[in-house]
Amino acid sequence: MKKIEKAKLCKVAKTGLTKKNISSYAALVKDASFVCKSCGRTAASKKQLCSPKAIDDLIAEK
Repeated sequence: MKKIEKAKLCKVAKTGLTKKNISSYAALVKDASFVCKSCGRTAASKKQLCSPKAIDDLIAEK
């Protein structure tokens, strides 16, 4: 497994790994269901974010 798939995307973006592994990054955000409450990044798994919140929950809070 590549580094990018094990790390929090919030931190990965700051390191430049997203540019080196853009296809791996794209796979992690393709079907985003969660958003980071700190930085706004999205991911398909809440494990990939520092402060995750389900997108559906945020929409329901309107």
